Amino acid sequence: GLYGTPEVLIDPNTFSVDGTTRLSAFSLSKNGDFAVYGISHSGSDWQEYYVMDMKTRSTLSDTLRWIKVSSIAWWGDGFFYSRYDAPEKGKELSFKNENHKVYYHKVKTSQKDDEIVYEDPINIQRFHFVTTTEDESFAFLTISERGKGLKGNALYYRNIAKGEKRFTPIIGNIGDYNYSIVDNIGEKFIISTNSKS
Repeated sequence: GLYGTPEVLIDPNTFSVDGTTRLSAFSLSKNGDFAVYGISHSGSDWQEYYVMDMKTRSTLSDTLRWIKVSSIAWWGDGFFYSRYDAPEKGKELSFKNENHKVYYHKVKTSQKDDEIVYEDPINIQRFHFVTTTEDESFAFLTISERGKGLKGNALYYRNIAKGEKRFTPIIGNIGDYNYSIVDNIGEKFIISTNSKS
């Protein structure tokens, strides 16, 4: 609570002896039972995600690898995140990153069992990541381009409370304007944008 005694939850200084491993992400589940934290080694863009049980302060066996340009979006007993396929051994730092995919991971399961939520094998240079509303009714897919000079993003939604499996476009094409979800009021969305139209 507000007047509780502070305590250290994660100390990045203990990650490595030489201090080259950093805390790259942290997200608490909406019910406060679990948290995901990410670490990155030696300045690499690659991240590894781990899950902590907040009641026992212990790290579970969940280990998620080959993550880049990712959100952590909680829904139900798991979360959405984005990653690439595992690179060839020995080419981890020179691997060409293509076909960025969104997955859903259920807490206390193996990464090999994660469900692919979205991929676009035709546009392999794009980034994809998912966020969820506070009431966990909707998932939003943000898509951006790289290498084509487009500064904005496309935005799609999916009613996960009703079990929808397909994303419906709000902004279907990537342009020069940014669109992000602030929150929902029922089935109406509040969107932040730098577009004047």
